[in-house]
Amino acid sequence: FAVEQARGFTGRAAVRFASSEFTDHTLSITHDRNQDIVNPFVNYAQETTYMYGIASNIMRNLTVRGDIALVDIRESDFGENADLWRVGAGASYVLGPKVRARFRYEYWHKSSDMRAGSGTDYSYHRNRASIFLEYDF
Repeated sequence: FAVEQARGFTGRAAVRFASSEFTDHTLSITHDRNQDIVNPFVNYAQETTYMYGIASNIMRNLTVRGDIALVDIRESDFGENADLWRVGAGASYVLGPKVRARFRYEYWHKSSDMRAGSGTDYSYHRNRASIFLEYDF
């Protein structure tokens, strides 16, 4: 789909493929462009995300997932230009008709050309683990 906004454009395309009764693959591309005065030094910003994910039901109540994504960040003039990589993996387990437990791990790596006035680098590495307990009502 594509949406034209007053000062920008957002579009997304995705393909989903089932390689078996239990396994799905997803490939998506998302593009977002904001044409505006983002800050005093930037008059447009755009991000393009490329993502591949896989999910498999390895048991009746257990699903495992993994994905990798690249976010290409570009800003005009003196703005930031960066690449952000994300790798994620997780599992979800159905505990009952309305209850599900999920675990997710993500590793993020951002490589940026932006430096703060004090020399601070906007590049980083991040590890994140999340645990969820969901109840539908």
